[in-house]
Amino acid sequence: MGTPGVLLEAASFGLLDLRVAVRRLQGTSFYIAPEVLARLLREQP
Repeated sequence: MGTPGVLLEAASFGLLDLRVAVRRLQGTSFYIAPEVLARLLREQP
């Protein structure tokens, strides 16, 4: 599942705002491929 999958699942339960979580991750050394990020944000609840 990985981090993107966990974030998507948490967002689907209303536990976090996916866009805010992704923005915060991007401020760290965490890397997510641009195409994966785009797909993740398209699939958000």
